[in-house]
Amino acid sequence: MGDGTTSDEIDVSHIYSDFSFYETSVYEVCLTAINDCEQAQFCEAIFVSPTQFLEEGGDQFSVYPNPASDIIYIELAEVTNDLMQINLLDSQGKSIWLSSNPESKFELSISHLPQGVYYLIIQQSDKFLYKRIIKN
Repeated sequence: MGDGTTSDEIDVSHIYSDFSFYETSVYEVCLTAINDCEQAQFCEAIFVSPTQFLEEGGDQFSVYPNPASDIIYIELAEVTNDLMQINLLDSQGKSIWLSSNPESKFELSISHLPQGVYYLIIQQSDKFLYKRIIKN
């Protein structure tokens, strides 16, 4: 589970003792399946986002149209010299798109994504803001 622990349970949950949301928010999680004949492993980077650390974006950025089907426009109220990352996540927390130090206004194609709920998360210094996006 990334910290040396393992489990043979079917439905596993795990709490990391060294979790620090502000230092990093993407973890690589691996599933290893073993039987008498072979072993298979699947690893995926996931975004962990405890909701108590996130603030709704409010006036600090806007996303439109929402709901959308093909393209969303992202407009930042202020772009500073601080390192900024924008991450689009699916409802399971999987990162779909990532950008660093974006322009104040840009467009993002979502036409290839299935219908559902997505989250646009902006990280600037130790602040995390989000907006929920609905894909038609």
